[in-house]
Amino acid sequence: MNYKLKVEPMGVEVNCDEDETLLDALLREEIKVKNVCRSGRCGMCKCLVTSGEVDHGDAGSDTLTEPEREEGYALLCTATPLTDVEIEVEESVF
Repeated sequence: MNYKLKVEPMGVEVNCDEDETLLDALLREEIKVKNVCRSGRCGMCKCLVTSGEVDHGDAGSDTLTEPEREEGYALLCTATPLTDVEIEVEESVF
């Protein structure tokens, strides 16, 4: 299944497969966002899910705490979409 991933404040929208991480979908479309480890351990790619639902995957509980998950945060490198998703991220300058 394919979902829409809307990225703010950039105002872009990309397609994201259900088995594709949010980060992989963004990088495939050459959208630069902060990321380092790509394994859920550094927290650099933490984003706020403002609409929709994600599966957090292998996000480490020390990197993405339960209270953060409840507030709507996710890691781009481990999260996969369960619905259409809207997120807020910091754009990378790299």
